[in-house]
Amino acid sequence: MIMLLCTVLSTVRRSNNRGPWSRQYLALFCYSPSFGFDARQWILRLVPLLLLLVWLPAQAEDYTFTNSIPTDNIPAACAGPVSDVYTCTPLTLAAGDTITITEPTAINVSGDFTTDSSTQINAAGNPSDLTITVTGITDLGANTILKGNIIGNNTTTGTITIGANSQVEGDLTTTTAGVINIGSDSTIVGKLTTKSGAINVGDRSTVTGSISSSLAGVITIGDDSSIVGNLNTLAGAINVGDRSTITGSILSSGAGAITIGADAKVTGDVATTYLGSEIGAGAITIKSGSEVNGSVTTNAGAITVEEDAKVDGNVSTNDGAITVGTNANIGSSVCSGNSGAITIGASANVGGNVETATAGAITVGTLANVTGRVKVHNAGALTIGAGATVGDRIGTSCKVVAPPISLPRIISRQWRQIFMR
Repeated sequence: MIMLLCTVLSTVRRSNNRGPWSRQYLALFCYSPSFGFDARQWILRLVPLLLLLVWLPAQAEDYTFTNSIPTDNIPAACAGPVSDVYTCTPLTLAAGDTITITEPTAINVSGDFTTDSSTQINAAGNPSDLTITVTGITDLGANTILKGNIIGNNTTTGTITIGANSQVEGDLTTTTAGVINIGSDSTIVGKLTTKSGAINVGDRSTVTGSISSSLAGVITIGDDSSIVGNLNTLAGAINVGDRSTITGSILSSGAGAITIGADAKVTGDVATTYLGSEIGAGAITIKSGSEVNGSVTTNAGAITVEEDAKVDGNVSTNDGAITVGTNANIGSSVCSGNSGAITIGASANVGGNVETATAGAITVGTLANVTGRVKVHNAGALTIGAGATVGDRIGTSCKVVAPPISLPRIISRQWRQIFMR
């Protein structure tokens, strides 16, 4: 291409030529005897260097938002401050860009807030000093460091996405239907809150703070993750991945189902009914090898404790069936407050009573051990398998003992029918 260009330019007359000066110069450069050899050789040497310069990434920008200095180095899309508030329309950060906050500051983004990888936002500051409110989508790239709060304020979107391997100190909130997505291998110190949007935490991530949806948002925790806080949704499902740990309680108080993955651990209670409420129909499944240190409670949902799983507290329902798998271990009682059937698997252990109030059948599998009494109070068949052992009634009820946090439990006439007989 260079040789062809020089050949064409060589036809340009050097005298009386009315073409552009640049064309004359290139023609002179390509074949000027003063260079001692064909200048195209120089161009061929310079081309790789020029291409390298073109493809080099842009220099990262260091922005500073300081309320007392109106001439801050801020992104071109931003203006302010006005009463400690900056406005941006929208805000985009390139890879490696930084934002420094020196005083309590609010940034209102009209539109989307997006960043490339490895950006740092208030990385050396106090999370309480920065609040970013976004009317569009928030999408922060991988390896982001953010110390501040983000509010997705939009009636239809407002989704907040944090890329993989990121670190966030601050609360993430969407006010309506916005979803919160946390990438894998990330660390969040703060609350995750939505109104009706889902909340998804990626594999091997850690969240220190509560995770909640005030309406029907589904909460999903990836495999091998750790949550230090409660999981709470009104009607959405809650799914905890395999080998994950929840240091807190799990509550879906409406119709949402709860599933605890294999070999996971929950230190608090698992429930699909409010404290003292007679609503809640979500099924609860505790998969094999998992451990719940509290109680498992629902109003009308079925409860399944799979093989080799462990529940330290009570397992109780009003109308749902209860199935305890082979070799499972229930530390306290298994109770149905109305008509739910109860099945205790082979070689399972129950540390308390197994009882139904009205019409639920009870089946105790072979070689199972029930430390307390097994009793159907009204209609319903009772079957005790070969080699199973059954003891005398322990205590006066299956009542759940309240832990330090609010505990879902059932209060109804059905319970009184059990305990007063």
